[in-house]
Amino acid sequence: MSRASLKAPQGFSDQGYEEATCIFKIRYCNCILIATIIILASYRLCLIVWDPQLNFKQLPLRNASRLTQAPGLLPAENRDKTAAFRFTPHLLDIVASTRPAYLRSQGRTGVSIVLGVPTMQRRKQSYLRSTLYNLIEHMHVAEQNETLIIVYIGETNGTVIKRIVHQIELSFGAHIARGLIDIIAPAPDYYRDSEENVSWHSKQNLDIAYLMTYAHSKGTYYVQLEDDILTKRDFITTMRKFALIKLALANPLEPSWFVLDFCPSSLAGKLFKGAELPYLITYMQLFNKDIAMLTMLLHFIEHTLCHSDSLDCQRDMPKYWPHFDVSLFQHIGTFKQKLRMLEIKKANNSETIKSNRD
Repeated sequence: MSRASLKAPQGFSDQGYEEATCIFKIRYCNCILIATIIILASYRLCLIVWDPQLNFKQLPLRNASRLTQAPGLLPAENRDKTAAFRFTPHLLDIVASTRPAYLRSQGRTGVSIVLGVPTMQRRKQSYLRSTLYNLIEHMHVAEQNETLIIVYIGETNGTVIKRIVHQIELSFGAHIARGLIDIIAPAPDYYRDSEENVSWHSKQNLDIAYLMTYAHSKGTYYVQLEDDILTKRDFITTMRKFALIKLALANPLEPSWFVLDFCPSSLAGKLFKGAELPYLITYMQLFNKDIAMLTMLLHFIEHTLCHSDSLDCQRDMPKYWPHFDVSLFQHIGTFKQKLRMLEIKKANNSETIKSNRD
């Protein structure tokens, strides 16, 4: 039968019949495509949820940051590590200021997760070694092989830096030798003013910006920590699963997450995509004197990613900044204070009971 002998159904012209057929085919193909995407996403989600021992290599964690890049941010590939420093005026003519004063590294790179631990000399007790012990103890061997811990020493006094480095080497020499731990300290010229004249939140911003600049190209994800925390066992696997679930369920029509929060009460436990960190680093360098870190992170999302009015932006904030339902990190100082308060409460109760008996 020739094409000319085919007749359109009654009520349709030839042209209308062809258009309707074309529309039907397009809708059919779209349905098939959507169904395929749902099946693949469901399969990946089942892998993540039901196989806790799944090896890092079996899931696309390394390329995840490229697939879920936040809207409004251009690819950050092939960026110079020191690119962010070019936006800080006092560093433009001081080449040496962007080079670390101290660097101890085995060159580990291409890991899944980088843990950034900034530290400095404390007047009383230092919790750095306790923090590092806790982090390493709560990682199994496979996680350690796909993780890099970077200790940033925010000091410019060479004697202080050597003392802190010596303490780390005594306790974690084997971990440093096999590449699990890097140690880095900035040049004195990195700080705009002397450390005594830099405000606390400004120095914190500068320290974290330097740490992120060194770390962002070394792994798929970067986790900001502090030097006085305890964590839960298998915290690496927990963070990895949550990130992959967010990846598997990502809707291309909705905002992509910029930071995942595993400790809402502090700066610790904030997970970023390594490829997107340079944009935040530049923002921190520009406004390091004006805003504290957590407030700056909120402002960065509002001004850079959320192109809506304030009410819509507040409504969409959980999409840019999702929170995990359980805090994975606890400050040692806060923990000790709670124990002390509990002891005082028990002592007061005991005295009350004793007085009632008397």
